[in-house]
Amino acid sequence: MDRIYTRIYAPKDIPFTAQICNDCWQTFYPPYIGKSAVARVVAARKKRPHKFVPNTKKNFCFVALLKGKIVGFAVGEVKNKKAHLIALYISPEHTGKGIGSHLIQRFFKQIKSQKPKKAFVETLVKNKRAIKLYASFGFKAVREKYFRTRGVKRRVVVMEKGF
Repeated sequence: MDRIYTRIYAPKDIPFTAQICNDCWQTFYPPYIGKSAVARVVAARKKRPHKFVPNTKKNFCFVALLKGKIVGFAVGEVKNKKAHLIALYISPEHTGKGIGSHLIQRFFKQIKSQKPKKAFVETLVKNKRAIKLYASFGFKAVREKYFRTRGVKRRVVVMEKGF
């Protein structure tokens, strides 16, 4: 198996992470929220592209590379002793290769110095694969809520892990 590397996100990564994000929405989200909703989100993302956010101790983004190609990314933050894995996207053709696990491990490594009391992640209620992945790292479902992204309403499960 090829080795997965992670590194800090850089401005040059924006086109690759934006493409991965759009590919994920178009591949994985239609069964959950419908094709028309996905089309609206992708169109909105094209009008308002990703922005570069510099990494700090409290806000961070990592990319995962396989054979030198960006195949996924994770975004997180720590505020008030609470860590939040805001986004985790893996290129559709590279799912199931351990990339998500690798990025979650990097997330935990990053937040360790901040000594959070809890970590949170949210995913679609119907996304059983993601729920299983997060549960394998000790996250437990604590509640459901509705979330609106770019005009699309989604039902998500909030998962929590204590330290």
